[in-house]
Amino acid sequence: MRNIIARLIAACITVAGLIAPAAAVPITYDFTATGFTPVQSTPVPQAFISGSVTLDGSVVSAINLTIGSHVYNVAEMGVTPLSGNLVLVGGLAAGVNTIVWGTDDFGLIFRTNNPSPAFKSFGYSMAGVNDFFQANSITVKIHQAAVPEPGTLALIAAACMAAALTRRKKVG
Repeated sequence: MRNIIARLIAACITVAGLIAPAAAVPITYDFTATGFTPVQSTPVPQAFISGSVTLDGSVVSAINLTIGSHVYNVAEMGVTPLSGNLVLVGGLAAGVNTIVWGTDDFGLIFRTNNPSPAFKSFGYSMAGVNDFFQANSITVKIHQAAVPEPGTLALIAAACMAAALTRRKKVG
């Protein structure tokens, strides 16, 4: 009887592992933006910006970005899906969809579809500078951790349980 119960438990765990949805894997976008053009004729205060943003699903889980003297943190970030598979990541100084000139704020739009996510645009504003600066060139490197699929984990768990049950039979 114990053997039947053990097998039923193993079967339930295996089935649950096979049908469980995959968890979102954090994706880190390292980027460099250059060749900024001002909307007005203001001299560009920072011609080279490099940083990284990590998205965990639709949430910014980490950011490494400094523009001027402002160091951004996760609490200042927001994410908004746009049309198609475009996503806007930006500062929350005036809301993620709005950048008010003269504030420390930025906007980063990129395409999230696989297999080739890519940045579409990057722009920023700085406190005390009444202008907006749009990048003409953006390069990006994408880092995504490899995570085993739930089905793979379930098969490994089932093999371990089968080995344990077989060993228990031989010992008993």
